[in-house]
Amino acid sequence: MKKIITAILLLAITSHSFGAKIRVNNTPGVNANYSSLATAITAAASGDTIYLEPSVIDYGTHTLNKKLVIIGNGVFENSSVPTMGTMNPGLQANMQSTSMTNCTLAQGADSCTITGLDISTLTIAASNVNILRNRINTLNFSNYLVNSATYGSLINITIAQNIFRYSVGTTSVNFTSSTISNVNFFNNIFSRNTLVVSLPTAISGNMAHNLFHISTQYPLNVYNFTIYNNIMPNGAFSPNNNAYYNNMGNSTQFGTT
Repeated sequence: MKKIITAILLLAITSHSFGAKIRVNNTPGVNANYSSLATAITAAASGDTIYLEPSVIDYGTHTLNKKLVIIGNGVFENSSVPTMGTMNPGLQANMQSTSMTNCTLAQGADSCTITGLDISTLTIAASNVNILRNRINTLNFSNYLVNSATYGSLINITIAQNIFRYSVGTTSVNFTSSTISNVNFFNNIFSRNTLVVSLPTAISGNMAHNLFHISTQYPLNVYNFTIYNNIMPNGAFSPNNNAYYNNMGNSTQFGTT
């Protein structure tokens, strides 16, 4: 009996340490824990996971100020592009994507993970975050700490397996005494020839195994990055103060490196 009680207690402690799992669905008539993402975020404790279920209704604009994992339904399940819409048939009960207008990871949202969403604008103002397998129109970095109305340094931001469509840049930044470092872009697709990737000198990190389908009019413009094993079938690259090697281009954008 003592062993059974001990096992139950350990199970309870383990379950609690992983946080609660919360379902959110804003489709009328669907039975979920919450129909509003804002209500779910307010109710969630640090470390909880929110499953943001597929819907034809956008989930709106939200700011995270606590450690959460938000998991959407993925993108391209219900694409108008024939080859995209049939890539993985039969794997989802609902083929609709999970969309959000704006998402801001603010002060307090350190160690958040965002995955499987279709986001118009994502702003990162927290450290140790993971942005995985989303479709993002605009990605912004900001080191403005709203709660203290000042600027601070950020570190360890992983951005992997996403599709970017319009711009990657900054908003509300001040690098007089702070930096954003170890920003890692891995295995992403930068998918439009009008897409702008432009980051200032105080943002540094790595860019590896990405596909840059961009324009010579809007070159890849970053500083202090290590850039390797990327493919740029069209577009341009500004060397700046980067280390770069083992990249492939359709012309001389990477020089002899």
